[in-house]
Amino acid sequence: MNKPSYRILLTSDMHCTDLMTWYGVSDESRLQAWVDTVLAEHVKQPFDAMIIAGDISLDYHAERTPYDKGHSTGLIFMQKFMPQLPALPHFILAGNHEQFSHEDWSALVGNARQGEITLGKDTFLCLDNFREDLGPVYDSSDKYSPMDMDFIRKAMAAHPNNRFWLVSHYFDMTKESDAFRALLAADTRIKGLFMGHTHLNTLIPLGKAYQDLVIAQTGNFSYTCGDLTRDFWGLRDLVITEDGASSRYILPESHIFPGGQETVIPAAVRDEIEYRW
Repeated sequence: MNKPSYRILLTSDMHCTDLMTWYGVSDESRLQAWVDTVLAEHVKQPFDAMIIAGDISLDYHAERTPYDKGHSTGLIFMQKFMPQLPALPHFILAGNHEQFSHEDWSALVGNARQGEITLGKDTFLCLDNFREDLGPVYDSSDKYSPMDMDFIRKAMAAHPNNRFWLVSHYFDMTKESDAFRALLAADTRIKGLFMGHTHLNTLIPLGKAYQDLVIAQTGNFSYTCGDLTRDFWGLRDLVITEDGASSRYILPESHIFPGGQETVIPAAVRDEIEYRW
């Protein structure tokens, strides 16, 4: 590929929390490993923007809700770990464990619950699909919200000649609107989708009915959801050039497995996708 025009960091599911220690690693050490991985990658090839696809915390959680008790681990994340990162254009999406009101989310992270980042000919739509039942007294309902088509249509109309990349905490096509499915099936300006939530790093092909679009999962830096072959700590990038783009899942130099064993990860587990214009 030609010299990169842009490099975007896509990451999610750090789950800053004092609820528990995962794999024998303290919350602080685990999140510092996330920061160190981002910084190491930025030194190798600088990022131009960063999108966090949700769940920086567990502020709304079925077992215990620290936020309900006046204690926000999301605030700890924003105060302790975000300031260590390069000063880049960025957007932080809310996940299913972050059912903050619109006002509270904006006060916490500095952006609305959904929005966009535009770099030249590329627009990243950051879509909120857990925007209902906000501000519950206790617990998170995990109620999936179909994509906000009014927001998407207005954003795409504002940039009629751009490529579009859709980023959300989760995409569930079985719960999506006919209008959103029709958009993916027909609008060639949409080039790729990225999501967190599952904690996995693999690719989800949507098939010919949806222009062979692929959902690239952004992994995690927290806990496994049960599949240790696809559930490594890491983050994803998207490198955009004049001729196309590529995205790869990037792993830290080592990984902590359940039981606390530190193991070197082979390059073969990295999941990559290439886009051509």
